[in-house]
Amino acid sequence: MIQPKATSALLSILLLASCQEKIDAPGTNTPEEETKLPPVSLNLTSSVSTRTVLGEESGGRYPVYWSDGDRICVNGVKSSTSYGLGTGCTDAEFVVEGVTAPYHIVYPSIICSGMDPEGVASIEIPMAQAYVPGSFASGSAILYGSTSEKDAELENLCGVVRIPLLKGSAFGSPIGSITLASKSPEAPLCGEFRLDTRSGSLTPVVGNASVLLSLPSEGIVLDETEPSYFYLAIPGGKYPEGFTLTLSSPEGNMLCDWVGETEVPSGIMVTLDPIGFKPDNTKLIDGIDSWNEFAADVNAGTYERWLNPDTQEANIVADISYGGDLTTIAELPAGFILNGGGHTIKRANACEPLIVLIAEGATVKNLTLGGNRIGRSSSAPDDRGTGNLAAFNRGTVENCTNDMAITLSGVDNQLKIAGLVSDNAGVIKDSKNLADINIFLSISANRLVSGGGISAVAHRNLGSDKYSGDFINCENRGNITVSRASTGSFSLVRFSLGGIVGCIDQGTSEEFTRISGCSNSGNLTYYQDSRHTNANYGYAVGGIVGRSCLAATGPDYYYYIGGANASSYDGYYVEIEDCINTGTIDASIYSATVGFQQSGARQPYIGGLVGMIQSPWNNHSKVSGCVVDCDIRTGNTVSADCTGGLFGGIGYVDVENCRATVDFSLSKNNLTTATSIGFVGGVAGFIARDSSFKDCSATISFTQGSAQKVSGVGFVGCVGKHPNLNANLLSPGCATLTLEGTNVFSGTIKDEPVSADNVAPSGNLGIILGSITIK
Repeated sequence: MIQPKATSALLSILLLASCQEKIDAPGTNTPEEETKLPPVSLNLTSSVSTRTVLGEESGGRYPVYWSDGDRICVNGVKSSTSYGLGTGCTDAEFVVEGVTAPYHIVYPSIICSGMDPEGVASIEIPMAQAYVPGSFASGSAILYGSTSEKDAELENLCGVVRIPLLKGSAFGSPIGSITLASKSPEAPLCGEFRLDTRSGSLTPVVGNASVLLSLPSEGIVLDETEPSYFYLAIPGGKYPEGFTLTLSSPEGNMLCDWVGETEVPSGIMVTLDPIGFKPDNTKLIDGIDSWNEFAADVNAGTYERWLNPDTQEANIVADISYGGDLTTIAELPAGFILNGGGHTIKRANACEPLIVLIAEGATVKNLTLGGNRIGRSSSAPDDRGTGNLAAFNRGTVENCTNDMAITLSGVDNQLKIAGLVSDNAGVIKDSKNLADINIFLSISANRLVSGGGISAVAHRNLGSDKYSGDFINCENRGNITVSRASTGSFSLVRFSLGGIVGCIDQGTSEEFTRISGCSNSGNLTYYQDSRHTNANYGYAVGGIVGRSCLAATGPDYYYYIGGANASSYDGYYVEIEDCINTGTIDASIYSATVGFQQSGARQPYIGGLVGMIQSPWNNHSKVSGCVVDCDIRTGNTVSADCTGGLFGGIGYVDVENCRATVDFSLSKNNLTTATSIGFVGGVAGFIARDSSFKDCSATISFTQGSAQKVSGVGFVGCVGKHPNLNANLLSPGCATLTLEGTNVFSGTIKDEPVSADNVAPSGNLGIILGSITIK
């Protein structure tokens, strides 16, 4: 039920011109002296239905009154406090000094910490609201307005949720607390926001999911027939995924889902259907102590009391904030469901994942991670990596977000770099990484390193069982920076970095990784100093995936491209569909010099979609519907890279309906100045094995003429030819690029429009079948 709007109320504000308390906008200075201005009297009306005190309903309307202690903020300046208003007051006078038109207004003043000259206020909506019988707390509903005239109307930012509660069982009274939580991550209920006082636009800065109604310590006694009403003010708007209502008492708790009409319009009171409070003794996770107790019970295998009897879920019902590591769950067992309820677990200066292993059949959902990660526990194995939710996933991670920044310095061992899960051999869907990841390595030996915004790797072999991880509708918005210094000639062996996942080392037609509907908008950066080995050790950087191909396991870590080894004609089957990369890639990697008759085994690969991908010769991987629109910066001192708008290197892959729009330029490496660029291709830098493109397009801009040391800039940079390419090819001794359907190439190379001569640059020795349209 939605209650109608109430009658208007009049607010009179007297604006006097001299300097009083002022809240400065960020980056501004308060002048030591201000010219005094003549007083201004500003009359404001508000047609909202709720303001500071809710009166008795009459004729379908609720009158609202100002109350003693009210205070407003105008242009960042707090007014005087209102006193002696009496009962049922609709007019009030506030004194504000040192402001001029236009007047940007926020009520209550306590929530406003700054305001810029355009009227955009920094506000903090509190997590807790006081209980007031028959009303909402004074100051919990927010008003705003902006005017250049002496008469204007204030608007209400908030709507009010009215909750009728009945005693639903013998244990249903008294009620101890009420928590309302938004299930919509984009629509938090409290936290830090930016409020535009002109339009009412509200933008979360650091939002929290839930608001708490603080009830008296003795609780509120409920009646079996007449409901008691409880009021919470929340930002007006749409909450498409609904709410969770948590009711608590000494006898137990009760969870209710509100998933019907979930819009709460500003200035309107929404009344829920009466709820009979029937608490059970299921324990809820609502703070630091309860999380630690819960984790300990899971580790001990005695967690039944945490499972809701109806849903068999363990529920987090409040945001949790702690200045360190909480108790880590060693293994979330099969069949277990941990429901975060849209809440955030925030840990400062953490070193451990929240969970080590999410077992096959277990689920974690609706959880956000916040805070910062500054290291890894010295007692933990290296393969746990930096995944903040879990080290290993073989179950399901759904609708989870990492907003926990990662900064590691001085790392000198192998490392899995990940925002959410270090090693995903299960399913991650509808999940995000929003946090920046900064890794500074200082190595004294060769190190194995992989990284991705969501996961570092997408596979896990346990004995004879192989698991391949899927990524469905995942997103990375965080910037990932890996900077490597070395004490000698050492490498990051088989290094891979991707916006979603770094490395895929598993995939057959029966058990393979699928990456579908994923996107990356974060910038990916890899820089290294001048200390290096002479051979490349399997480097690959890609906007979505770093590497999906075979590479030797040492002591020489080259790619299996050709030769007598039967594995050289093998690879991993994957499917990548409907993925988007818009993040800038800047990768400066040293390696041996490339050339047209190179096998590609020791070259680094940089791609807008995938760094390097090679599949089994008789089971081509499928890539379709993907889009790249970004800048790629590459190069080093020896022109040793293969860079492509979609793929750095590609072998035994069929690509359909993909598009790349890429501006190629020289790396901005701040450790070793990059001067040379290797092969560059609109769709692929290097065709290592027979592959096909159907209905694809590439638009490129390449201006680094002086940096180009190998003549290889075009639709593809090079189609490989080498004596080691001697089996399982259409033409032994070289790769074949097959163009099907309508493929389009456009853009400029060294400020000249591309031409047919640029499809495959002069010097390519492989084979190209089919035609291409030049635009």
